[in-house]
Amino acid sequence: MKKLWDQKNVSEKNILLDIFSVPDSKLFKLLEQNKNQIFLTQAFQTNPVGGLKITQEKMIIFYKKILKNYDSSRVIIKVHPRDDIDYEKYFPNYSICYDRFPFEFLYLMNMLDKVDKLISINSTAAYGLPENCKIDLYEQEWKEFIRN
Repeated sequence: MKKLWDQKNVSEKNILLDIFSVPDSKLFKLLEQNKNQIFLTQAFQTNPVGGLKITQEKMIIFYKKILKNYDSSRVIIKVHPRDDIDYEKYFPNYSICYDRFPFEFLYLMNMLDKVDKLISINSTAAYGLPENCKIDLYEQEWKEFIRN
C-alpha cells in the first residue's frame, strides 16, 4: 500500500485525502503540539464481540483504565467510525478526533514518524504499520475485563 501511495503525484494524493476526508492539517497541528500518542477506540458497543454485547459504560470504564497509563496532554483519541460515545464528555482533558477516515493514512503520509505510540485494545490498524512503530495493545487485559 505504501509503495503504491508513494507512486502517486501530489494531485492524486490530494484527491484520495479528500475522498476519505482525512484532516491532514488538523493532524499535523496536533502532532506539532506534542500530542504524539494516539489511542484508537473500537466499536464493541455497536459491534458485539463473539455475540457479547458490550455497554457504553463498560467501554468507558476500560478506556479510562487504559488511558490512566498515559499523559492526557499527549494523547489524541481517534474515534472509530462506528463508535458513538461522546468522548468529550468522558475524557475532557484529551484531544478528540471524531473525523471518520482510515488511520492507515497517517502511515501513508509519513506522519507516524511524529507518533510516539499507538494505543489500542486490538485495532486492525495496528497490524499494517512498520515494525519500528511503538504499539501498546490491551487485548489480553480486555479479555480479562469482559470476563469479570
